[in-house]
Amino acid sequence: MYAAPSYQPAPKESKAELIAHCQRFIEYYRKAADEADRMAQAHREIIVQSSERDR
Repeated sequence: MYAAPSYQPAPKESKAELIAHCQRFIEYYRKAADEADRMAQAHREIIVQSSERDR
């Protein structure tokens, strides 16, 4: 019914290890996205302050 997954874990890699590995990647990218959001917000605030000074 389902196609074979494109990534087959190495024989020494258990399902739990693979899940933990994926969860670490998810957490890493979540932190990177949060940092990018904070940087974007800071940039928007700088732009607003700059435009208010130029008036």
